[in-house]
Amino acid sequence: MSNITLGWAAGAGAQIEIFSPSTVSSNEYRVKYTPAFRSPIRPPMEQLQLGPGELDPLNTRLNEVVQIAEGARGPGGGQVTPAGAVNQQLELAGNMLFDLIVPRDVGADLRKTGLFLDIGVDDGLVQYPWELMHDGEDYIALKHYVGRYVNSNVPTATPSNAFSTMNSEKLKVLLVSVSNPQPRSDGQQIPPLPGAETETEKLVELFTSLPDVEVTLLKNQVATFTNVFSALRNGCHIFHFTGHAYFDEKTPYKSSLMVWDQDMSTGQLGRFLGKKAPVLCFINGCESAHQKAWEKSYNMFSLARTFLSTGSYLLGSRWKLDDAEAADFAVEFYTAFLQLRKSIGEATLAARRKLKDNGSPNSFAWASYVLYADPRVCFKES
Repeated sequence: MSNITLGWAAGAGAQIEIFSPSTVSSNEYRVKYTPAFRSPIRPPMEQLQLGPGELDPLNTRLNEVVQIAEGARGPGGGQVTPAGAVNQQLELAGNMLFDLIVPRDVGADLRKTGLFLDIGVDDGLVQYPWELMHDGEDYIALKHYVGRYVNSNVPTATPSNAFSTMNSEKLKVLLVSVSNPQPRSDGQQIPPLPGAETETEKLVELFTSLPDVEVTLLKNQVATFTNVFSALRNGCHIFHFTGHAYFDEKTPYKSSLMVWDQDMSTGQLGRFLGKKAPVLCFINGCESAHQKAWEKSYNMFSLARTFLSTGSYLLGSRWKLDDAEAADFAVEFYTAFLQLRKSIGEATLAARRKLKDNGSPNSFAWASYVLYADPRVCFKES
């Protein structure tokens, strides 16, 4: 029997790094681009002649996208916004983001397709949808295999991922599904998520059909704080959560996942995951606190930071998705990633394209996902 190891997909890779004025010596935004063909002498950071506050028009545009999306459907589910209005505004925002940030020579390179593209940003820029830069032909996230990383302003210790040199007979998947959690101690009633049930059924069917995948399912009443803790402590290669999530921008360690009987904060998760960090954490969570501003609704980094600090990669949604679309994305992603052995970046692109092609004219669920990872990483048989 062959074992499963971590590998890296072959293909051209490029890197674009964006720096805000607070992280460089000048008072301007800067960008650094490393092309697929890399010379021994690399160019320096390029000044963009954009100062503090000059991305504010982009925030206004993105907030308009959110407001149109909020009003896209009326109380009975009837369409109240013209078909395609959401994506029309999103494309305009993507055009603005591309034209403001991407130098002309870099733009010509990114108009090609099929790059493993790393996008690096600092802490002050994580809220922007860099994957949705639009070059006039298409979105970057629909042309390339995109993954993010963060140039942190705060010194951090290099995490040790227990699975970075994995060699295992089976891929271990921990699937935690909480579609209808208990009311909280303060009496808060949590709305059920019927789509999480569908997502769980489809994922279990897929995982159990793969001979080299071992799935552990903790669902609703079984997904208690204690049981999830024990399962994380035992270790897994992939941790998938579907249910409610809560993002706390001001106090990131208080961001949490809602398991059956209580909330599990990211501070607790970080401690539980620390010794045996998964290769990937996929948080298909619905934000419980409803916000109408892009910089609030789309800031999942408060939740992501804890997972990333353990050495794990993270794939998650920045918007309240239709349950069926969330399920479709997850199934398409894992089909490509685990069954077809595509890289994590290729699998994310495949799932995006399926949602984009099959979604309603005003759906931008495909655009909601963000991947913090090296997009080349994949699982291979040794």
